[in-house]
Amino acid sequence: MKKVYLIGGQGFADELAEFGVESVQTHTESADGVYDTSEFADMKVDGEIDAVVVGWDTSVDYQKLCYAGVLLQMGKHFIASNPDIYDPMPYGIAPGTGPTLITLTTITGKEPEIIGKPYPNQVNTFMEDKGIEEKEKRRILVIGDRLDTDIAVSYTHLRAHETRHDLVCRLLLEKKKKKKKKKKQKKKKK
Repeated sequence: MKKVYLIGGQGFADELAEFGVESVQTHTESADGVYDTSEFADMKVDGEIDAVVVGWDTSVDYQKLCYAGVLLQMGKHFIASNPDIYDPMPYGIAPGTGPTLITLTTITGKEPEIIGKPYPNQVNTFMEDKGIEEKEKRRILVIGDRLDTDIAVSYTHLRAHETRHDLVCRLLLEKKKKKKKKKKQKKKKK
């Protein structure tokens, strides 16, 4: 992959550049900052873009979603860093990468390939980079602020058998799933 359309922050763009991947983060500007469909009628699409890559982006907007949607409908690869629905903040929660993925999947019917947490790609790459053998992976410690992605990596991909710490993580994940299920059931009853 040589060139991607990135919905994500500068840190992600820098990481891609380290691997020789050029990232394009915008394609057109609106004169007044407000976009309507007429501005997209003659959208010029960069044919050199190989994929749409999505990470956490605090400036995601209609323009970015439209352009990414067009690229995905053209058959470009769809890659995402993680499926986090929200991110914990000191004041509460903020939208994560997940809402952007849900929007793009809804409008295109394409599912992203998640390359980060909680899927094994990130763990396997880390192990390879650090020279950690399969039999030693139980010694990797994962710290994070999200049970459903950060800690799930540890529980799902690193442990051959359950340790006391894994049991705590599993119980917390199960408790969270039960809570979500009850919440959905309450919504259905209304």
